[in-house]
Amino acid sequence: NKLYLDGLPPGYYSIEIADANGNTIKKQKCSAGLKYIDISVLSAGFYMLIIKSNNDMQTIKFIKN
Repeated sequence: NKLYLDGLPPGYYSIEIADANGNTIKKQKCSAGLKYIDISVLSAGFYMLIIKSNNDMQTIKFIKN
């Protein structure tokens, strides 16, 4: 029930988890020192992790079983 993050460069980030329809489920601000995000409240299904910094945005798809 944890989504582990690895390889974030130094800095501060906005992290969002969205469902398959693009609805934001969870949103938080964090720094590169964050090791994981608690996803225990999510139901099984397809999600997108959206990581935003000042000049970049990355979307990572994942499935929670």
